[in-house]
Amino acid sequence: MPKLEELQEKKVQIVAGMRSALDNEGAGSEETYQRLENDLDNIEKSIQREIKLSKVEEAFKEVREVPQVETPKTNNERKEVDSQKRYVDAFENMLRSNPNTNPMTSETRAVLNTGVGAEGGFLVPETYLTTVIDKLLEMNVMRQNSTVIRTMSTTNIPLGDSRPTFTEILENGAYPETDASFGQKVLGAKKLGGIIKASDELIADAFINLQTYLSGLISEGIAEVEENRFTVGNGTTQGEGIITGAALGKTTVAVAAVTLDEVIDLIYSVKAVYRKNGKLMMNSSTEKVIRKVKDTQGQYLWQPSLQIGVPNTFDGYPIIINEQMPSIGTGNKFMGFGDMKYFQIADRGGMEMKVLPELYAVNGQIGWRVSKRYDSKLLQSETYKYMANA
Repeated sequence: MPKLEELQEKKVQIVAGMRSALDNEGAGSEETYQRLENDLDNIEKSIQREIKLSKVEEAFKEVREVPQVETPKTNNERKEVDSQKRYVDAFENMLRSNPNTNPMTSETRAVLNTGVGAEGGFLVPETYLTTVIDKLLEMNVMRQNSTVIRTMSTTNIPLGDSRPTFTEILENGAYPETDASFGQKVLGAKKLGGIIKASDELIADAFINLQTYLSGLISEGIAEVEENRFTVGNGTTQGEGIITGAALGKTTVAVAAVTLDEVIDLIYSVKAVYRKNGKLMMNSSTEKVIRKVKDTQGQYLWQPSLQIGVPNTFDGYPIIINEQMPSIGTGNKFMGFGDMKYFQIADRGGMEMKVLPELYAVNGQIGWRVSKRYDSKLLQSETYKYMANA
């Protein structure tokens, strides 16, 4: 934290210098601004790296092996806790199994057979899956700003795709039908998968908490691809991205530029009920463009954050930096605005892992096949709009 606070203080000083250079039209002011802007870019990147590093370090902290539950009071509760603990221990043994040096015992396989998944792997323990999802929340800006649900079912879930209308009803009067409808939007279960490899020596080291180590790697790998899908996913073979499901709010006049009026038009293209909790989303290069924008009174609409973890703002609205957003350019959907809580992310079913002891044995490694199901949808297109270049 001390290093982050130091970087934040430098950021504030640099922005003040940039403002002064922009307001001063004397000789050398443009050169000064460009130099300070480069410094600001570097500081912003350093801050984001420090924040990400702290989250990754947190992700590798030891995971609880036993669910945090109240002390069992009945025989059934004690049996449930014992069953969970046996499965966690068996899962750890499965991760370390090797047919040549450490084969899986029949007792371990019998316990794991209670959690066989659809892909032929074993379902990860509940606490393990919860840890991975918590880490994804820390690493993924779309998860941080959207609505996330979790269900063990993988069957399709119909969603309401319009805002219901309510009105007064007379005593004993009939309830009017609302505008809400179901079945227009459906949450499915798209599958993400990959393979993780580690050396035999690492697996054999009893001091390594293997579940903790793997949960960090899995979280990092999934977070990157999820961020892309939740932003610009095609909605067919992938989850639907918020920009894919959003409606057009404004098209710029220029093919590679944006004006103040166009940003304001985007903001006001969203209804007031959704605008009050609105957030602007863009990548770093787009934010760099709007730093210089002033209103008719000569006031800057972009304001730097003075607190760590709090986003910069434009015209009072938070700016969510998402590097998966396209940059400014011909036809690109480079900026979004609206209430992101109407974007629904669903973690579907359990996560599966299958050990692959033979596939990489020639390299002295063991592999694990990992799969996870998810889907995402913007419930109502009017809640979030995008701006595109001509």
